[in-house]
Amino acid sequence: MNQTQFDAVSRTMSRLPSRRDLLRGLAGAGIGLSALVGSRFGERDVDAKKKKRRKKKQKTLRPVLNQFGCLDVGQPCKGDNTRCCSGICQGTAPKKGKPDTRRCAAHGTGTCKQGIEGICTNSDLLQVTCNNRSDCGCIRTTAGSNYRAELFGGPGTSQCQPCQRDADCIALGLPPETACAPVSAGRCAGLCPTGMACLVPCGTVPPGP
Repeated sequence: MNQTQFDAVSRTMSRLPSRRDLLRGLAGAGIGLSALVGSRFGERDVDAKKKKRRKKKQKTLRPVLNQFGCLDVGQPCKGDNTRCCSGICQGTAPKKGKPDTRRCAAHGTGTCKQGIEGICTNSDLLQVTCNNRSDCGCIRTTAGSNYRAELFGGPGTSQCQPCQRDADCIALGLPPETACAPVSAGRCAGLCPTGMACLVPCGTVPPGP
């Protein structure tokens, strides 16, 4: 090899990166790549968690119709009274971008205890008479709440009707507080051929002297 060739090879070798430079370059690339991959995976995790929370919220707020084709007390109703068996969707309209927390509400409960069986199927009559009257009973409505009803045979005008929700009874000309209830089980069995009744609310007997 002559001097000219030797000088050319030397210059080429001097321009090549050293082993240390190569290792530094690979280490830097590795850190950059891992940071990029970590960032991408981090974004995916955040997006996945957001989607999961949205789905959970939607599932929680999704209303479920009962056997009467309307919503029980406590179900989300989004301001639409007609969707509730009770005809009452209670709550404040949400601000833009906020969830709607309005729900179906009970009415005409009087002194009736909630969360127990009504007079039709409850064996303890002491728990299902109400408003200080023996002819006022707690009957479970299609909305799933115990309602203070004027019992049949009393001074009220409760009547057998093929209703599904309270609005059906009001449309018949009964008082605004009237409720619809199934009366086909327990001691109420056979009371109405339709199995349903429009119940007028009973009043309260004033306490004695």
